[in-house]
Amino acid sequence: MRAPSGVKFPIGSSKSVFSGSGERTRHSPRRGTGTGAGTVTGTTFVAQAGWAPSYDARLDSAAGKLALDRFVSVHQASGEDWRGVALVLSTARPSERTDPSEIWSDLRRIGPPAPPMVGMAAPKAAMDSYAVPVMEAAPAPAAGRMAMELQGETVTYTYPAAVDIRDGVEDLRLKLDRIETPVRLLAEAVPMLDETAYRVVEGQTAGAEPILPGPAVLWLDGAVVGTADLPLVAAGDTLRLGYGAIDGLRLKRVIPQANEGDRGLITKSNERTETAEITVENLTGKPWALRVIDRVPYAEQEDLQITHVARPPATQTDYDDKRGVLAWEFDLAAGATQAIRLQTPLRWPADQVLQ
Repeated sequence: MRAPSGVKFPIGSSKSVFSGSGERTRHSPRRGTGTGAGTVTGTTFVAQAGWAPSYDARLDSAAGKLALDRFVSVHQASGEDWRGVALVLSTARPSERTDPSEIWSDLRRIGPPAPPMVGMAAPKAAMDSYAVPVMEAAPAPAAGRMAMELQGETVTYTYPAAVDIRDGVEDLRLKLDRIETPVRLLAEAVPMLDETAYRVVEGQTAGAEPILPGPAVLWLDGAVVGTADLPLVAAGDTLRLGYGAIDGLRLKRVIPQANEGDRGLITKSNERTETAEITVENLTGKPWALRVIDRVPYAEQEDLQITHVARPPATQTDYDDKRGVLAWEFDLAAGATQAIRLQTPLRWPADQVLQ
């Protein structure tokens, strides 16, 4: 992964600096023809260098706390080994663009419809599925702790000890620090797609610095349960992580009926009623705070009328700013079962077809 940030390396007593993708500056004392001593400064830019964050995300489910052990992996391929480096990492991005995108006018035209294609097979999707590669955490041991400093909106980290960064070899992995934050632990269920609920933690990040994107190893009460890719989380924003399936929370979603009928020539309308019955069963032996997520269709045409009736009523509609997505939140005791019934009538003109 290319680092999203700048990197600085003041080197030894010569005060060399490697920055971003990277800039390197050397200050060398030089005597001139006049009296006194002077300093000659040379600056070079090294593109083959950078750093990337990674994490160990340790969840204490009993205490409701999440600890993020942060690491950095540093690399360089400048053609020489850098020894005794005083390391400073920066979240500045000097190699990326600095101005916003430009939007252009949108010209629309109308014309006759294209003739139908005869004798051609329907196009096939280029990909049936796309698997995201999982980034493994580097096995190198952690080493030390860094000090954080804000320079405007840029965060810099200064490593407390000198390090050696060899040319063109595997990344040097160093311990950055630990962030602890209280989180809410709940079970999230999507019966339309899953057969079991999943453990999810949600909480707000503390401090004045963001959490940078990077791979994370997930630890649950001292055991590794999986890996994830952390997104960029701004300071004070919500952090959300999934922590694996809960096999004892079983989900079932069935559609017992789907009635269609012609309402006759007078009303000129058709009607369809869709019914879904959802069941969540807790076989884990302990109570769970549960969030069940399902959906109903929605329309943006006046002639297509869609309503829904939920029993019990949904706690949230348009959940996560998604049209027609519903969420129920409740506590489910050990051995208990919760049923949800969802009915959705749809009506449209008789001369139209529901798509």
